[in-house]
Amino acid sequence: MSLFEETVARIGGLDRRAMKEASGALWEALPEAERLGALRKILLRFVGVTGNTEPAALRAAVIMCCADHGVSAQQVSAFVPETSVQMVRNYLLHRGAAANVFADFAQAELLVVDMGLAEAAAVPGVIDRHVARGTQDMTQGPAMTREQALQSVETGIQLALTCTADGVNCILPGDMGVANTTASTAMAAVMCGLDPDQATGIGSRISAARRRHKVEVIRRALEVNQPDAEDALDVLAKVGGFEFGCMAGLMIGAAAGHAMTMVDGINCSVAALLAVQLCPAVRDYLIPSQLSAEPAHAAVLHALGLQPLLQMDFHLGEMCGSALALDFLQAAVALYLNLTAPADEKMEPGDNTTFERMPEHAPVVTDKTFSFYLDTMPELDAKSMAACQARLDQLAKPQRSLGCLEQIAVELAGIEFEERPEKELARSLLVFTPAELSQRQVRVLDALTDYAEATTTIGLLREQQSATAGFEFGRQVAEEIGFDDAIIGLALTRDRGAELRELLLHEDGSLRYAPAEFLQQVPAELQVEVGAVIGALIAGAHNCCLMVLDDEAVEIIARYTEALCPSIRPYILHVQPAMLHTCVTLPCGIVAALGLQVVQAALCVLNDMKEFAEVNITMPRA
Repeated sequence: MSLFEETVARIGGLDRRAMKEASGALWEALPEAERLGALRKILLRFVGVTGNTEPAALRAAVIMCCADHGVSAQQVSAFVPETSVQMVRNYLLHRGAAANVFADFAQAELLVVDMGLAEAAAVPGVIDRHVARGTQDMTQGPAMTREQALQSVETGIQLALTCTADGVNCILPGDMGVANTTASTAMAAVMCGLDPDQATGIGSRISAARRRHKVEVIRRALEVNQPDAEDALDVLAKVGGFEFGCMAGLMIGAAAGHAMTMVDGINCSVAALLAVQLCPAVRDYLIPSQLSAEPAHAAVLHALGLQPLLQMDFHLGEMCGSALALDFLQAAVALYLNLTAPADEKMEPGDNTTFERMPEHAPVVTDKTFSFYLDTMPELDAKSMAACQARLDQLAKPQRSLGCLEQIAVELAGIEFEERPEKELARSLLVFTPAELSQRQVRVLDALTDYAEATTTIGLLREQQSATAGFEFGRQVAEEIGFDDAIIGLALTRDRGAELRELLLHEDGSLRYAPAEFLQQVPAELQVEVGAVIGALIAGAHNCCLMVLDDEAVEIIARYTEALCPSIRPYILHVQPAMLHTCVTLPCGIVAALGLQVVQAALCVLNDMKEFAEVNITMPRA
């Protein structure tokens, strides 16, 4: 048998016994475990892949599959063909690419594989597995032979098996090659039954005119080659690329080696569709990370039956989404291990947790206090924001290709009055609770504090106090935190989302009341929590902190606060569902902690990526 046949024969199903055991342990420790949403699902998937009910430490490998495409001669990309080998040098010599940043963020080893660069990359560390020196121009005939397509898949299988034999339990495939979205769009159009115009996006931020040309190039390639949608190797050979075969092989080899694969953007997802067509059992070993900005991506994920964790307007295939998804899996593992620790092992808040108790007697708060904050909210520094965006536009990637991460970086620049805010900005979780913490909540917060590398402040509220008293307490606590920390995740411990949604929102999700009237609609038992969140949001913003929101209740309160004080909006980061689709509904700071890590990723991009001129890469054309 061939390596492909032998490997496919080795792939069985997930370890259902291990999954059932882990699920039972989680339900016993947390009866509302389903409210962990996608975190629970990816945790159990990881247990099923590895067969380990005590999830081992994640050991990840990022594998960048690099190849050139003959169709680049049709000028479908904003980048010249020489960019591919220039980027390989960037990965290995300058370490200034997005792939380097996200591999470091994921604490993963970075491997760079030459699957078919037009020019051999004479760079120490590159793994040379080239099938040929680039594919053929698919507008003139097949991009490669069927034998080359199978060779590229088997190369990926061998690479994955080598990694898993060395202890890797999670693989993050990435890709680099000028015109690769032309190939992925062509394959997606075939396998998902899409018209080329419907499937084609702007790839490397190409102009509208170049996009129209790209559509016609793809249409011509499909007419010339007539790929068979039911035959993955035929599709790959006729309109694909060597890196796509390698990524598909990585997924097949990872499944055989009991490792999971984090699937990134459109290119990686098309490779996943190839892998699943070649071996349907591979699907169970895949975790989707993001829905990218490419139009065909949603159709590809639908064909795979996968729901992405993020939607952040990414236009880049260098593991930006899969690195974040891996980080979220780390959060899920940390929560699971803390929650399922022996019941007789009483946990106490760690050294990084402090408590603030609300005064017994409500303070006197006048309208002047509230007006002071509303009238003196600082404006973001436009000069720093412009300089920050200018730097981001010079980084070695397509312009504006990192979507929400770039927006976060620019807002932080304006908040901090710094073109390049430092990567290690201090951050906190601020959690308000009207009662003493339960052991379960202590375990959750302990895990989150470690995971997000944050300090945690527990604001102990007094039930039945007024919204005004809650406001003053929240204001004082957030103001004190804001003297030291630049980023604050804001959460409640009690689930108030459903109540506040029913009380304060229309069925379509819009605000039901005028901002000045909504507090009158809040029941007495919720007033102090609502007031505390408002106070913390306003004081944190006034102290120039980025406020990262937690669950639905905090989100609703923040929306009313923004209506009361529009100048606060740039200081508030809406996490879910604006960017994350994790469907976590459990309060206590889980979503806010994930949001803190998203902010950290933005800071890593801003500080650790290098500019085109620094790494000798040709700037993109219009």
